[in-house]
This record gives sequence, C-alpha cells and structure tokens, in this order.
Amino acid sequence: MFTTDLNYLAIGAVMITSMILGALWYSPLMFGKAWMKFVGITSEQAKQENMAKLWLMGLCNTFILTFFLALFLRITKAETLSEMIQVSLFLWLGFIVTTIFGGVIWEKKPVKLFLINAFYFLVSLPLASVIFYFLP
Repeated sequence: MFTTDLNYLAIGAVMITSMILGALWYSPLMFGKAWMKFVGITSEQAKQENMAKLWLMGLCNTFILTFFLALFLRITKAETLSEMIQVSLFLWLGFIVTTIFGGVIWEKKPVKLFLINAFYFLVSLPLASVIFYFLP
C-alpha cells in the first residue's frame, strides 16, 4: 500500500517546519494581532488558553495534513520539484481555499481573516513539497 513507503522522517521534518511557520505567521511579528482581532479574542484571553493542549491538537492536525500531502505526492507520482509544488498548489486551491472560504460565505467571517489563513497554507504547502523533494 502507499502508506508503507512514505518517508516518515520527512513527514516529521515538514510537521516541525509547519508548526514553526505557523507560530511565526500567527505571532505579533506577522499577522497575530490582526488574526486575534478578526477571530475576536484579546491577548489576555489567548494567554488563558491551555497552550500545551492547543499545540498538541495543532500537531495532530498538522500530521494529518502532512501525511496526506505526502500520500498525494506519491499517488500522483510527482517526482520533480516543479511537479511536487504544482500538486501542493492544486491541493491548496481545490481543498484549502474552498474549505476556508466557506467561513466567509456561511459564517460571515472577514475576508481578511480568510486571506491570513489561506496565505499561510499557500506558503506552507509548497514549502512542505520542497522538504519532501530534498528528503525523499
């Protein structure tokens, strides 16, 4: 089956990279202040959260995304860096963008929140493909 020949070291490297990118992306250095404003939480409320629990859930979520990206790259037989980035961009547009844009349509979330979240994945998925390319 496809899952037995995946490089789990590369999956782990992508997970760590994605978590670091997310920590930076949603920090006050980048989009954290705007993100908190659009989500409707204050920095005081954020400090009261159980960060260990949130990070663990985020890590699980990142594992699932990373695992399936690796699987899609394998299934599509993407071998060159260009092909791998193309697959990640197709997945981004076809699944990530359309899914989170539903929040704008149905939940009336701000378009700027959608852009912050969507562009995170626009950076992280191709970056993951680069890592998968160099750690086959």
